[in-house]
Amino acid sequence: MGQKIFEKAARWLIFSVTISLVPLIFTAISLASRGNSFDLIDIIGNGELLLISTALCAASVGELFGTSPKYRTLKIVLGGIAVVLLMLAALNFADISAAKTSGTQIVPDVLKATSLYIFFSSIIVSGGCIVVSEVE
Repeated sequence: MGQKIFEKAARWLIFSVTISLVPLIFTAISLASRGNSFDLIDIIGNGELLLISTALCAASVGELFGTSPKYRTLKIVLGGIAVVLLMLAALNFADISAAKTSGTQIVPDVLKATSLYIFFSSIIVSGGCIVVSEVE
């Protein structure tokens, strides 16, 4: 059983998390290869990490449906936190999009900190959902 959990977590980490970051990594490489200096905000300044967080949380909550009743309380807690993070990420992304459309200034440091906090929280919680979904 431990091997099955490890394999599922590895697949999730490689094919969900890492591949979802490829466009951001490519953007950084593209900017650097053209000699442009850039900051992290140039890569995530449109809320890209928030979209990734939304997708990761949604997929991990979906993994919890139809699983065994073992660790039910933990599954409820992790799933609930994932849904809250999903909503925060989606609403924050919508707010950033609306602000950019209307020309409203967004404080870059707040955007960066919020995006990173939600993203890394989503990684931890979604990873927990993925692992606990395999417990039989």
